[in-house]
Amino acid sequence: MTKPEIVRVDAARRSLTERENHIVDELNNGGINRREFMKYASIAGMSVPMIGLFTGEAAAATKKGASTKRRALLRISTIAPGSKIEPLVINNGGALLHLGIAGEYLAHSNAQGVLEPRVAQSWSANAESTVWTFKIRKGIKFHNGKALTAADVVATFDLHADPTNKSNALSVFKGVLAKGGTTKVDDYTVQFKLDQPVGAFPYLVSSTNYNCIILPAGYKGDFESNFLSCGPWIMEKYVVDQGVTYKRNPNYWDKTRQPNFEKLQVLQFKDDGARLAALQSGQVDWDAFSSATTAKTLQNDPNFTLTKSASNGHLQIHLSASRGPFAADKRLRQALLLTLDRPGIVAGVIDGFGIPGNDSPMTPNMPTTDKTVAQRKKDIAKAKELMAAAGKASGFDVTLSTWGRADIKLLAQVIQQSAKEIGINVKIDIADEDGSAYYDDKRDPSWLKSDLGITEYGHRDVANVYLNAAVKTGGVWNAAQYSNKDLDAQIGAYVGSADLQTQKAASKKIQELMLEDSPIGFSYFGSALDVSRKGLTGNYTNGMNVIETTRAKLA
Repeated sequence: MTKPEIVRVDAARRSLTERENHIVDELNNGGINRREFMKYASIAGMSVPMIGLFTGEAAAATKKGASTKRRALLRISTIAPGSKIEPLVINNGGALLHLGIAGEYLAHSNAQGVLEPRVAQSWSANAESTVWTFKIRKGIKFHNGKALTAADVVATFDLHADPTNKSNALSVFKGVLAKGGTTKVDDYTVQFKLDQPVGAFPYLVSSTNYNCIILPAGYKGDFESNFLSCGPWIMEKYVVDQGVTYKRNPNYWDKTRQPNFEKLQVLQFKDDGARLAALQSGQVDWDAFSSATTAKTLQNDPNFTLTKSASNGHLQIHLSASRGPFAADKRLRQALLLTLDRPGIVAGVIDGFGIPGNDSPMTPNMPTTDKTVAQRKKDIAKAKELMAAAGKASGFDVTLSTWGRADIKLLAQVIQQSAKEIGINVKIDIADEDGSAYYDDKRDPSWLKSDLGITEYGHRDVANVYLNAAVKTGGVWNAAQYSNKDLDAQIGAYVGSADLQTQKAASKKIQELMLEDSPIGFSYFGSALDVSRKGLTGNYTNGMNVIETTRAKLA
């Protein structure tokens, strides 16, 4: 580093907060790499030019304005929604994809998991991470021409934090953000006062919390009639189970991200095979959030481009700790999970597009994960010992509940065959093909009250939601009905701290406790996949099925 560069860095560090300087120290001492630094610096609210100064990379400021060579139409295929396209309650990829097209989030998590400011231009926290202040960007308008202000942001998050609305985002906000906790400081400043410390809170109000596009104050639950938000595309026509046609928003606020197409058409298909056929026939340009089967089929075809991104998305195998045969003894849960050949599952279920899991949501992609915790491997002899010690040497019957997407059914069959090796007879109950019945809480048994089940979880950049919703005592998605006060304490330490060393220490204990109690099996974490026609570039799907369309262009 030259002397002028040293002077600039020293001057920059004097302007940073204690939180930001801690992250720089972690980079300098090797605690995190450059990519991880970019992620954690963005959480702290460090500006893009400042991040570039410490990584030695120039800020990638795009100077693209309105295109003079705009194409007529971009065509995308996706899975048909399993529900209404309603921001408060949607919980499936086919529906939420449209929120990121018509809508806009406070911040966007890009393909590298780094937060990009969108409706919010900056943010900062108090020392305890209990109060976060967001500066709202001026000059943004909703599709109807109304100016977006702090009042709209407050109203949006009050909608999601109000339990009476039964928002899907309560999986994130329960115990974190209550109705009334979001307040207007002035017309372009919003403050979030949290019920507990959250060191990575900006992710919880970003595209990672997919329900939370900014809606106009006074929203009446009529999103499907107009898709009204402030994103780069305006809905022209929506035909249920067929697709949506959008037109370019001529008043979109971000002049560096003006769409390169006049119109966008999203075609919805019931199954992956139909999406593959549409791509091969030239009916669509891009299959967003592709299946592993599509990726494997076309990865070596010169007419298509496969894009892979690391993801923390996975299928959770819950083993009920409060009802059914697995509730009697944790050794029975351990035994079943010891029958799984994880590298074989990665190869056979998702065609190698992923990495093995280790029965906790702390993934190898997360810098806070302790890599010294031993990987659980298939061990039939040990599994049989545990069955005998628990008084079930002769086995038992259990029903596995799930829904009928191809990879989920395949994993269910793998579990069924694996469990046979230790005498567990698994009956598979497929609720439906699109997930709507499986996720219906009125179904008996519902997914939250089944003895054994498989549930899809989309990508999150940090483990907070997986831990608070699916693992912590009383979590809204705690399908295993599991409770461990020691684990709850470690989750609190992990979620609440902005100190990476504290997070790493808590993560190790979480990993060890979950391996011991085995309420949930994490057999793999699958990559986020996109397949598009040759010549289409700039497009991607982040792990949460929010797609980047404005930078997409055809050569």
